[in-house]
Amino acid sequence: MDKNIIIDAFRWIVGSIDYFIYSIIEFITQGIFDLSSLRVHIGIIDSFRNRYMLFLGVIMLFKLTISFFS
Repeated sequence: MDKNIIIDAFRWIVGSIDYFIYSIIEFITQGIFDLSSLRVHIGIIDSFRNRYMLFLGVIMLFKLTISFFS
């Protein structure tokens, strides 16, 4: 009788972990599909890209300056 209780508890724990992992995978997959169907104005993308490139440019300039002084 004790053996069945331990096995049932183990199955419940593993099932709960499995349910949790698949719920996360489902959430991530749904988010990816939602992002793929999102309609964004092209100006927003260009604005984001320009700010991102400016940020990367400042970081690279900082790294270059540090390497010259080293």
